[in-house]
Amino acid sequence: MSMVVCQICGPKEGEWQCSVCKRVICTDHAVPTKQGVFCTDDAPQKNNQAQAQAKKTGQTSSAKGLLSLFITLLALTIGLALIVFIGQSFIDAAASQSPVVEPFANAMKSGGILIIIGMGALTALIGVAWLVARRSRV
Repeated sequence: MSMVVCQICGPKEGEWQCSVCKRVICTDHAVPTKQGVFCTDDAPQKNNQAQAQAKKTGQTSSAKGLLSLFITLLALTIGLALIVFIGQSFIDAAASQSPVVEPFANAMKSGGILIIIGMGALTALIGVAWLVARRSRV
């Protein structure tokens, strides 16, 4: 039984056939995509597809990533703020029960507020970065 060799490099066994030129190719020269398997010469360029998508949507992949990060951070910041402010009522109730707990309760309140301020600043920074990336349209 004879082995079919790659028509690009020669010595390796050809396991695929290019969807465009129909050459037999090895796994090193095969580029699998959603449209099929292509040889390295006929493979669609990923950069051209990304640029076409960016023109259509008006956003680059980095802008999309920043938008996703911004939305996630915004949701986390809002959720954390709710937890902290609801928790403060429990902390106040515990502090009113025992004067020994009061310094710890005050530290917990200020720590929670500092975390919210930090998350809010980070969220605002990511939001500004997204706006800049969206406007640049690289």
